[in-house]
Amino acid sequence: MSTLANVDDFMGTGRLGEIGIGSTPDDVVRCIGEPDNISVVRVPAAIWLFGAPFGDVQIHCTRAAVEMIVVRLGATQVSTHAPKIRFEGWLPPVDLAFEAFTEHLDLIGLIWQVDPLLTWTSQKTVSICASTVSAVFVDDQLQMLGLAGPLFQPAPGPKQRKRAGS
Repeated sequence: MSTLANVDDFMGTGRLGEIGIGSTPDDVVRCIGEPDNISVVRVPAAIWLFGAPFGDVQIHCTRAAVEMIVVRLGATQVSTHAPKIRFEGWLPPVDLAFEAFTEHLDLIGLIWQVDPLLTWTSQKTVSICASTVSAVFVDDQLQMLGLAGPLFQPAPGPKQRKRAGS
C-alpha cells in the first residue's frame, strides 16, 4: 500500500496526497499504511515515521487527528526511503539552495516570505502563504518542508495582533 504525493501540491495546499491537517489516524493507515516506526516524544501526540530510521516523512497524530506533517529532505532523497509515499513531479535535490527554491516557488506561482521569527545566522525559514507550509534551510540548503496545525502555529507578531475594539 502506498500513496502518491506531489511536493508542489504539498507546498500549495498543505496536503500530502489525501492526508492533511485534521485527517484521522485511520485515514493515514487507509491511504499510506501502517507507519514504519512510531515515536512518542510528547503526549498526547505520536510521531508516525515513514521511511529511513528517523522518518523521511513524519506525521504527528493525536488519537483524533493529524496535527503536523514534516517532509525531511537534507541528506536523504525522500523518494527512495519512504516507499509507502511515492512522489511525482518536481523533487527538490538534496543540495537545493534558498535562491533556487524561491525561484521555483515564483515559477509555480506560490507567494512566500522569509519568517523573521524562525530565521537566524545559519537557519532561514520560508513561509508559503497559500498553505502555511514552511521550508527550513540550514547553511543555505533545504532541510525540510513542514505543515503544522493550529496548535503549532507561532503566536502572531505585534503587527498581526488585533487591536482592542477592532
